[in-house]
Order: sequence, then C-alpha cells, then structure tokens
Amino acid sequence: MQYIISSCAQTLHALRLLRAHGLCDTALQTVYRGVVVARLFYTANAWQGFTTAADRQRIEGFLHRSVRAGYRRADEPTAAQLVKDSDDQLFHRIQYNSGHVLHPLLPNRRSDSYNLHDRRHSFALSCRLNYINDCNFITWQLFKDSY
Repeated sequence: MQYIISSCAQTLHALRLLRAHGLCDTALQTVYRGVVVARLFYTANAWQGFTTAADRQRIEGFLHRSVRAGYRRADEPTAAQLVKDSDDQLFHRIQYNSGHVLHPLLPNRRSDSYNLHDRRHSFALSCRLNYINDCNFITWQLFKDSY
C-alpha cells in the first residue's frame, strides 16, 4: 500500500509541473482522476479486506492533500465510499450473472423459509474459517451489514 501511495505522490509532482506549464484546473482534475484515483482503486475489491485502519487512513489523508492542492474537489466521495460503491456493484454483478467468473464461489442459496431480518442477499452463511478466508471478497460481502 505504501508503494502505491508514494507512486501517486510522484504523480502529484508531475501535476504540479503541468500546472506550472499552464494546464487549467479542470484538466488537472481530469488527469488526477484518470491517473491517481484509477491507480489507487484499481484492485480495491481484492485488497480492501487486507488493509489495516492505518492503511485506510493513509489513503484518506492522501486524498485530503489532493483536495488542498486543488487536484480533487472537496465534494467528491471519500475513499471508503468509493470502495463501498465498487464492492456493491461487483457483488451485484456476481450474484445475478451466472456466467461471471466469481459466481461459482458463491455458497448455495438458503433453503429456510423464515427470515429474521432483511439481508442484502439470499445465500447461506458459511462458517468463518481463518483470517485469510475472512478477508476474501466473497466472504467479506456475505457478512457485510449482517450485524
């Protein structure tokens, strides 16, 4: 994670040079989203379960510095919101597209007729085995908001 953030910080230096050469703020923000945000969140669905609170705080701090530098608007979503939205979209695609490469990893649907509270899916929850399995995207999504 530290490597990606330092790489993105180098890109901020390049953006400063582009600003010094006269590139307007709107174009700088477009380049920032296309390069920096894309690099930060490219595989967020895979790694977000393995991040620590310090890693997530580091990413939020980097995005905040980008706002102060003028490369990102203050009203744009936080890193946590970007990852959450991306996770929700991917999980929805996996659930409803039987041809999706991750669809076979989903557990069987629940067969019980009772429903104690609403859940975001109808899959049976499996036993949590170990730390690595708990960080898996599918497991992460199955237990998300389960209270």
